[in-house]
Amino acid sequence: DFLLSVSSAMKVGYSMENALLEAGRDLRHLYPAGLLLDTELQELERRLQLNQPVEEVFDAFAQKTDMEEAALFSSVLTCGKRAGGNLVQITRETATQLGDKMKIQQEIRAALSSQILQSRIMCLAPVLILLYVQLTAPDFLDAVYTGLTGRLFMTGCLSVYLLGVRLTEKMVKEGATCMYCC
Repeated sequence: DFLLSVSSAMKVGYSMENALLEAGRDLRHLYPAGLLLDTELQELERRLQLNQPVEEVFDAFAQKTDMEEAALFSSVLTCGKRAGGNLVQITRETATQLGDKMKIQQEIRAALSSQILQSRIMCLAPVLILLYVQLTAPDFLDAVYTGLTGRLFMTGCLSVYLLGVRLTEKMVKEGATCMYCC
C-alpha cells in the first residue's frame, strides 16, 4: 500500500521525498494510529524533513524493520536514482511485483493451513471410528481385542497408525519451514 501510494503521488508530480510524505499521510487514513507502521512513518518523515537523502532514509527504514520487501525496494531505489531511471515506473513495477509476491505467500499459507487441518482430521479419524464402533456395537470388536491373533493384529495396526501420525507431523513441519524459507 505504501509503495503504491508513493507511486501514485509521484505520478501526479510529487518528488520522491514529497511522495513519501504524502504516502505517509494516506496510510494514516487507512490504518489506525499507534501501530508500528505509524511510528516508522513518523521516523521516515522526520529524517526527510532533516534533508537526509531519500535512499539513506529508506535504507535505514529497511534495516530497522528487517523487512525483505523494504530492503529490496531500497536497493531498487538506490540503483534507480544513481542510473537516472524513471522512478515513477520503477516504483510502480516494484510495488506490483512485491504485492504479487506477498499474495503468493498468503496463498501458500492458506493452502498449508488447510493441509494441516486435513492432516489433523486424518489422524483423528481412526480413533474416532474405533470409539464410535466401541460405543454403538461393543461386541463387534471383541474378536479383535481378545485372543493372541487379534491383539497382535491391533498392535500392528497401532504401530502403523503411530508411524503415520509421526510422518504426517514431520511433513507438515517441514512444509511450514520450507514455506517461510521461500
